This record gives sequence, C-alpha cells and structure tokens, in this order.
Amino acid sequence: MAGKPLGVFGIVPKDTESFQQGKEELMSTVSNILAMSLENAQEYHRLKEMAVTDGLTGIYNRKGFRDFIQREFQRARRYGKALSLVMIDVNGLKPINDSLGHLAGDYVLRELAGCLKDSVRKSDIVSRYGGDEFALLLPETHMEEAETLVKRILANIRDYPFDWESERIDVTIGYGISTTDGLKKGDTEKELIQKADSRLYDAKRARDSKYSALGRA
Repeated sequence: MAGKPLGVFGIVPKDTESFQQGKEELMSTVSNILAMSLENAQEYHRLKEMAVTDGLTGIYNRKGFRDFIQREFQRARRYGKALSLVMIDVNGLKPINDSLGHLAGDYVLRELAGCLKDSVRKSDIVSRYGGDEFALLLPETHMEEAETLVKRILANIRDYPFDWESERIDVTIGYGISTTDGLKKGDTEKELIQKADSRLYDAKRARDSKYSALGRA
C-alpha cells in the first residue's frame, strides 16, 4: 500500500500451469483490495485507541473507563464474580500548579499514572477519570484484596521520587473503594461508582477537617 508492504498474499495453483495474463491481473486487483481493507482496519483501530486514551497520561480516559466498567460489571454479575472499584484523587494538586506551574502538575499526573499501572495486575484497568481523579477497576477482586492493593499503591507512591527541576514534590492521594459484594440485586455499575465516589468524598472531608483542626491548634 503506497509502496509499503502490509502482508503476503500467497497463491498456490491446483496444476502446474502458469497463470494466464488475466488471472495475474485479477490476483493483483484482489491483493490491492485486501491491502486497502487491512490499512483501513489498522487506521480504525488506531483512531479507536485514541478515542479511549488520555492524551496526557497515556492510560484510558473516562470514555474507556465507562466501556470497561459496563462490560466487567455484566461479566461479574453473570458469573457471580467479585468486582472492585477504587476511585483516587491527588491531594493538593492546585497548590502544586500554583507554586511550580501547570507543567509540574502535568508531570505529577503522568508519573502517578505510571506508578498506578506498575502497582496493579495486567488484568486491572487504570484510567484517568477526569482532572486529578483516577479510577482502578479490579476484576475478580473482593474488598480485602482491593485494600491490600491500595496499601501497595500507597507504599509505591511514598517511595517514588517525584522530582521536578530539582524540586522534590510530596505526592499523596485519597481513595474510596467499593465492590459488587456490597451492592443490592438490582444495582448497576452506577451504584458501584457512586459508592466509591462517596467514600472518596468522605476521606477528603475527614482529611480537610484534620487539617482545619491542626490550623486552629
């Protein structure tokens, strides 16, 4: 295709007679059609990947997350498997942006995305939910296992060198976990998201209250 080989089209005649001129032209036409079809399929796959990939971090975006959670939730319900969701946000990203600039904030988000991917299994889904929020979808994972995973993530983030132009950035996260184990029979993936979001909000509120108390002390 346009001088670039995309594959090999092999033809084996039934007899030893060489191809006639017309058959060679026909096979050339078929080969060209297959080449165009293959290139179109490759381009479609590339565009589809772009549509569900976050441009900053390279992980799945919110659309990709929505696609995965719908599929995994249905699979968990159908086969009676557990499914856990961890919602994560970055503590204090705005002060980082204000003091070091938005490029530093982008750096934190990119490095954190890589840290999250390195901390989970290959079967787990890591996505940027929006802004400074991330979502981890954990198939066949109960609450206790999800909590163990989060502890590993927290340890990895604590040990990770977030260095921006010789400036060490202290990166911490808040999180909320929900599992299908705690849902009612008629609940959907929306309730799974709402529970994790609610627990993340509770954690943030508790953290803010703690800092307010320290400020008044």
